[in-house]
Amino acid sequence: METIKDVDRLRTALSNHPDVRSPHVRADELDAGTLFYQDRSLTFSDAEVRAWFEGTFDPLMAEEGAVLLIPGHRSELEDFRTRLRESLDRLRHQLREAGIIEVQPEQDLVGLYAGGEIRGFADLVLKNGSGERAIVDMKWSGAQKYPAKLKDNRHLQLAIYGEMLRQEDGAWPAVAYYVLKSGQLFSTDVRFFPSAHTVFPSTAERTPDLWQRFIATWKWRERQIAAGRFEVVLDGIPEDAESVVPEEGLPIEVLPAEYNDYLALAGWET
Repeated sequence: METIKDVDRLRTALSNHPDVRSPHVRADELDAGTLFYQDRSLTFSDAEVRAWFEGTFDPLMAEEGAVLLIPGHRSELEDFRTRLRESLDRLRHQLREAGIIEVQPEQDLVGLYAGGEIRGFADLVLKNGSGERAIVDMKWSGAQKYPAKLKDNRHLQLAIYGEMLRQEDGAWPAVAYYVLKSGQLFSTDVRFFPSAHTVFPSTAERTPDLWQRFIATWKWRERQIAAGRFEVVLDGIPEDAESVVPEEGLPIEVLPAEYNDYLALAGWET
């Protein structure tokens, strides 16, 4: 689905849309704006969830997805509606299978690291009946990309969020990706997510080790920056001695050009 470019904005809008009034769901249960903000959301019937979704989707499209309302895009709109509705059903099934009793969407997380304070917003923070927690990062697409990150222990954003939760209660949470387009949950933790697509790590290292590699890499780069040395990491730029990452650090990952805010530093042709 290429028409809607800013999926994060769309997902945020889904999480913050105003009161949805429906004969099947009491308005006071949905006035917080999103399904998982409600205490009873995990036990909503299929009919209640369908009513919530249908009452939310059309106003949301009018605000955030106007391109899909242009004549000639009806099939794309209905495809997007169907995919999103079915994906929500699959996510609810995953949460029920995992015995989840509490869901915190868009959870504000704050922690400390060697450089000071660090913060972010986790898409979903879950708690099961044993009091264990997990973080789910929701993506529109990437059913190949994100399992590969888990397999190779490169899920850095989840590791950072996990450390913030660990600083709260001393325990590392389970981590997972949920791909909305395909309705698939990916995790290395089959115990916490028994119905997820299990990803088997290719390394003995796990999320806490990834956090330590992040810290080692940050310290390495911080020393370079303090000395006035800034490396431009792009395809086509040869490495030098200062490009060698410490053994305990993270491998350098070259950003796709379309996601690189600093592309102009490499120069351009006219």
